[in-house]
Parts: sequence; C-alpha cells; structure tokens
Amino acid sequence: MLSLPFLLATDGSETARVAQTWLYTIAHPLVTPNPAAPAVVVLAVQPTRSRLQASFSRDSSLLAKPTTKAGIASEPVITPEQLAQLQAEYPTPFPVEYRWQQGRPATEILNCARSIGAGLIALGSGTKRTGRDRLLGSVAAVIARYAPCSVLIARQSQPIAGSPLGHLLLLLNHAATTQRAIALLHQLVPAGVHTVTLLRVQLPVNAGYLFGPFANPNPSWQLNQSLQAAQKEQGEHLLQQAKALILKAHPQLEVQTALHVGEAGPVVCEVAQQLSISLIVLTSAGDRQSLLKPLQNLRQPQSSPRPLRNTRLGPVEDYIIHHASCPVLLHRPGVPQAPIHRISGK
Repeated sequence: MLSLPFLLATDGSETARVAQTWLYTIAHPLVTPNPAAPAVVVLAVQPTRSRLQASFSRDSSLLAKPTTKAGIASEPVITPEQLAQLQAEYPTPFPVEYRWQQGRPATEILNCARSIGAGLIALGSGTKRTGRDRLLGSVAAVIARYAPCSVLIARQSQPIAGSPLGHLLLLLNHAATTQRAIALLHQLVPAGVHTVTLLRVQLPVNAGYLFGPFANPNPSWQLNQSLQAAQKEQGEHLLQQAKALILKAHPQLEVQTALHVGEAGPVVCEVAQQLSISLIVLTSAGDRQSLLKPLQNLRQPQSSPRPLRNTRLGPVEDYIIHHASCPVLLHRPGVPQAPIHRISGK
C-alpha cells in the first residue's frame, strides 16, 4: 500500500514534469480534507562536482558545466525561483512542500525520502543515452536500486491527455506479490484506471530442467508435456483468482489475463508495447537480501553505525526499468534504513 507523503525529485526536465503529473494523479485520491502535513514534497538538488571527478575530465570541452571552488555547478539545474513556479501546476488547496538542496542528487533524494518517511519516490528517467543506462539516467537507476520505498520512473512515451492512468499492466509472480499488487490496484483505481492486464510469465519447464541429465538423460515427450500442462494450469489458476478478486471489488474495470512462457523481462516489455500500456506495476516480495550481508562484519568495524546497503532490485525489475517504453512503478514494502552519508564536494 502506498502512503503519503510522496517525494517528487525534479531537475526541470521534460520527464520530471511527466513524473509530476503522475505523482499528482496518484496522490490526489489519497489526500484527506485539511491534512496536517504536506502530501507531496518536491525536491530539487543542485549537483556538486568533486575534484576527483573534475580531474577525469581533462578536456574542458567534455565538461557539461563549469564548477566553482566549492564544487557546485555555476549554472544551476533548477533555481529556487523555478522550483517555486511549479506550485502553479498544483491546485491551491493541495498540500505541497518545496525543498532545494545542494549535493549528490541520488544521495540527497534517498536521504530526503528517509527523513520524511516517503511512501513513493517519483522521478524522470533522465536523458543518459550511453552504456547500459542508455534508456535510464544514472540517478534513476540508483534510486530504483536503493530506495527503501516504492519508486515511480516516468518516461515521456506519449503526450498525457487528462489522467495518465488508463491501462495498467500487473506482473504476477506468486501469491504473496499478487496480494500486494491487488491491494495497490485498489488505491490506483480512483485515479482513473479503466483497464487492467494481469500478466504471468513462466520459465520453460522440462524433465531435464527439473531432474538433471543424470537422473533421466532422455526424458520422454509425455513427461515434458505433463510438466508443461501442470505449469500452465497453475499459472492460469493464479490469473483467474486474481481476476475474480479484482472484479469483485471493481466490477466496472475491464480485466484481461495473459500467460506467457519465456524470460520475464523481455516478455513484459514486449507486451507493454503491444498493448500500449500506460503503467507497468512490479511488486516486490520485500524479502530480498544482499549477497554481501554475511561479509558485513569483515568489511566494517563493529562500531560502524551504517551497514552495507542492500540492493533491492531483482534482475527482472532491473531489465524492465531499463528497457520499458512506458512508466514503471516499483512497489515494495518500506523498510527504514539509516541515512546515507553525504559525500563532500571537495
């Protein structure tokens, strides 16, 4: 379940404006009359540049912006005046708080989210077009990986007319995440959802995959067919259960189901593009642990107040946020974590 306040991280870009539209659409039905606290916190971060980073850019033509002695870009990404102008895009009674910070964008966004207890961080996908993050900015990738709460990554795939919510794609993995996905859908329906596609993606299953080549070097065709039929029946049962629960609470919705066999990441992106999906919803189980956790005692002294940060992003989620052509909502249960120490720009 999403809980207020929400955090909007903006740099004044087009995708950040799209994220703002999405955030207001989702937050508006959750705002109670006469709220005591802001429903949305808008944060703009003026990036700093360390001396080490500057030393790597020996060619002055490669520097995007000149830096001052303090390491702060002389031309701000977004000024406090521009940040205040964003208030005109929210209705007058809507409770919004505006903040402006200097530092490393990803660090400041994560620290702000922890300090206000944000239930959702919304930001644009960025404009980086090289390397692995060619479709996702480096800041958005860091936030998606380390945020302790849900993350909405917006993309300007098409002009938004009216409510951006319309056709949602829910990826159903197993029973626990399915329940969380349906609970989240109950919150999103009042924001303008009219169609929901429930997608289940299963890996190919055969006797050799399950038992190994030594147990049965030449598995029979009948055994493979039986395993695939059982897998298909299990997936369809999950989809039909979820569909029945959704229609029971929201009979006005159009609910579709789809069952595919293959790699989840590419299949989700392909289905989303074919159906012109407005938003992909990915629900995390919330129990993912870092592979480095057993090494914390070896790599850090016992007196250290900050543990190693766990990566809270699976391979399927990582693929989708990098390759999806529409916005993606990573829904995960919030876990309180210690603030990340700011890095000096000197």
